[in-house]
Amino acid sequence: MNKKMRIVPILCAAAILTGCSGSNADIGDETTVSSETSAVTAENTSAKAAEDNSVTSSDISDDTKMYIPKDMLGEGIIDNILSEYVTSSADAKIMSDENAAKLDEAFRNIRINNSRFALPMMIMALPKGFSVKIDYDSKSEKITEDFRIYSGELCMDDEMCAQIAVMMREDSEEKYGIIIGITAAMSSMCKWSFGDIKYSNDTEKLVECFGEPSADLTFSSSLSSTAYVTKNGTMIIFYNDLNGITCMKLDTDDTIQNMPLAEYVPYDDFDGIPEIPELTGEPREIDWSIIFDNDCVIIGNEKYPALIRVGDLGEDITLFDFDIGKENSANPEYLLDNYLLMYKDREIGMLGAYRKKDEKPEYAVITSWMFTNYPEYKFPVAVMNIPFSQNFDNILKIYLSPQKNNDSSIKRYLGIAERETEQYMCTLILMNSSVIFNTAPASMNSETYKSFLEELNKQ
Repeated sequence: MNKKMRIVPILCAAAILTGCSGSNADIGDETTVSSETSAVTAENTSAKAAEDNSVTSSDISDDTKMYIPKDMLGEGIIDNILSEYVTSSADAKIMSDENAAKLDEAFRNIRINNSRFALPMMIMALPKGFSVKIDYDSKSEKITEDFRIYSGELCMDDEMCAQIAVMMREDSEEKYGIIIGITAAMSSMCKWSFGDIKYSNDTEKLVECFGEPSADLTFSSSLSSTAYVTKNGTMIIFYNDLNGITCMKLDTDDTIQNMPLAEYVPYDDFDGIPEIPELTGEPREIDWSIIFDNDCVIIGNEKYPALIRVGDLGEDITLFDFDIGKENSANPEYLLDNYLLMYKDREIGMLGAYRKKDEKPEYAVITSWMFTNYPEYKFPVAVMNIPFSQNFDNILKIYLSPQKNNDSSIKRYLGIAERETEQYMCTLILMNSSVIFNTAPASMNSETYKSFLEELNKQ
């Protein structure tokens, strides 16, 4: 089983998409953003009444211990397993006993969609509403006694929210499988936290919680991560370029005492958000002046004009640094900032913003919004009065004159908006699972504006 290879595609997708965002080439580098498309507040969850603990100490029978390895994993086996994630575990700096104890404590307070997990723990202890799907074809060689490791999916209400690793004795029932690790928890998949960590690129917080890292890892030229490793095979990787983690705890001695710590907390973050009415009315051309309206972009309870400053976004919006301070090759007076876009700690896409070189990032003006995997959103989203819940084929009957292209699944609109002495190049692209919405000022790049007008006139 090559567990690392199950994670790398998730990470590489962002780099691949960032490098091939040709769907927005009209506006130039300064407004092109894309992503595969994850952060969490574990605060306040203690204030919510836990409705159910799946397992208490009295529920755990004596024979449960039969399904926990009696022997500690050998150093060679640990190194072999860790090498799936850390290229050379021998080169990793082993954590001090003091910091390792802090890491162990964090493993007892992992939050997935508000509910609490304590690893390692048996499947029988899962909080209410959670289940596991094990891939039995992924089984490893025997690692100790009759135990093997399997990959699997952690599901909430039948939807996958994380990838996991399960250690299980060959003759045991599935409920006795021990969840020893989360091989992928990304904010695009779930809301997560690990101890006090909410954002995997928060280097200062990582050092505050766990000390200096064991290793800095690079999965590709643009995707890096920070790893912590202990002498007994406990490991966590924090991804710097996508908000997510991979963690593993190979010492199963605490399995029994961890199980009662698992706790169900309702995932009601999006309750009570009103639906967005469908776009209706007579067929018409798009009125691009909508980009200046305060509800041009709607994300849950948040409403914004298209060209809002980064620092003016609401508190439920979190921006995860992706590529900050890149010089605009078309106009060196400006810098470009790209972020992962999260709403209530769930990744929903990316955005791009531009600023003068002497301006701080919070003053950058957003020129590009990209929403990915919108059919999976648990909250309403809309741009230009188009709710993502509406069938986009119906939009063609209302907003006329999309740009013709060879792919009928892509609806692409171009237009010009004006305010005072500035003109804005507007692009709206509707796809099966993604929406790209750009509004670039013509003054940023006169050559790009000229090309844009030429294309617009061909429609």
